[in-house]
Amino acid sequence: MLGVGGSMWPPGLLGKLLFLVFAGQVMLLHYVGRVAFLRKLVQPYIGYPLHRFAVYKWNELLFCAKCSALHALRKVKAGAMFEDIPVITLGGETRRLSSYLQGKPLVLNFGSLS
Repeated sequence: MLGVGGSMWPPGLLGKLLFLVFAGQVMLLHYVGRVAFLRKLVQPYIGYPLHRFAVYKWNELLFCAKCSALHALRKVKAGAMFEDIPVITLGGETRRLSSYLQGKPLVLNFGSLS
């Protein structure tokens, strides 16, 4: 239904509970964003424009809730210690993560350019 992992629900009981909490929040923001009176009442207390939530479809809102739940469940957080595993460079060379540190922060980007 939502395209991430083939299921609407995040893994584990905690993931499912977090998903329900985040889904309730985005659905509430969706309704508040659609009703002008409520939007004017709530907008001063929220740091982002509520009218944007009114244009999203239900599956997009549920996808945002699932991503928020998965983000909250991450075991690896920014600034956490890492395993010194071997990585393959773009040139095909195998190196250890620690060889890139040299007293500076290390940023790993796991993404796609397509």
